[in-house]
Amino acid sequence: MLDGAGVGSWPIGLSALFSCCVAILAVRCGDNSGVDFHDWLVFMWALLAFPLWWLVGDPVVAVVILTLVDVSGFIPTIRQIRDQPDSESAWFFTLFAIRNGLVLLALEHYSLTTALFPAVIGIACLIVVGCLLYFRGRY
Repeated sequence: MLDGAGVGSWPIGLSALFSCCVAILAVRCGDNSGVDFHDWLVFMWALLAFPLWWLVGDPVVAVVILTLVDVSGFIPTIRQIRDQPDSESAWFFTLFAIRNGLVLLALEHYSLTTALFPAVIGIACLIVVGCLLYFRGRY
């Protein structure tokens, strides 16, 4: 486990594995008609993160890169919420934020390397919930 994170890092690892599977299925089987240039830029940025992660020798820099890439993945979601406020589930993002909070509590060792990703993603999920509530109330 990276920097002694212990069992607190397991949910993040499983989530990454499931996210990769969903991305592959979405590209192969999904309807890409609503996907625009910006969505592809974010996707390419995410793919570029993996080689950067392996090339960087410092775990903190690697976690910062992966966190930035993951946060950039929220941009298409927020754009979609703006255009179609009922297209996403507020409960899903609320549960995802709670999960990240529980991950932080389950960490066996706290450091920037172990806590940055779940903390930032949890906050990003709460921002998405805020956007959902805001845009649903606007229309």
